[in-house]
Amino acid sequence: AAFYRSGASVSLPIGLGSSPNVVVTAEQPLVLMMRRSGDNAWNITVALAVRSMSLGPSPPLRIRFSLPDFLRAASVPYVLPGVEPVPAVEPVAIRSTSTETILEIPVPNKANDARYNYSSQMYSGASVSIRAFMGHSAAPTATSSPVSTPTKYPTRYPVVTSRPSSFR
Repeated sequence: AAFYRSGASVSLPIGLGSSPNVVVTAEQPLVLMMRRSGDNAWNITVALAVRSMSLGPSPPLRIRFSLPDFLRAASVPYVLPGVEPVPAVEPVAIRSTSTETILEIPVPNKANDARYNYSSQMYSGASVSIRAFMGHSAAPTATSSPVSTPTKYPTRYPVVTSRPSSFR
């Protein structure tokens, strides 16, 4: 899904038993790709839609899923890709509240430039890929219907429709 503005939401047909659709909200413009990896994990890639260098600490990219415990709470380290891949200074944080699951991805910026060997600008727009495990509300259980991967995908995936006029 592509989110062209802050606070944009889209309902994705994830197909998890009693919760076939999950509303995903992005607090910043970004691109989100998700792919099931077996019965209990997701491969997730996130990239900034608009790259900017902050003079100070930047807020993390924050993605909200409308299902509590959709992903298992964790601190997930990752490597920033490039000619010289480098381990990220801060891990991706996955946490859950009573109403939603929140994915927070730290963004390299000038505040931690020294820790990126003064190359944080090069890494600030890099995509972040992690593997996240399903939480207990999303994982199959003996009492819930089995998790199924859709066999027929829609011909057009949902895209947030409130795009800047320059994209129309």
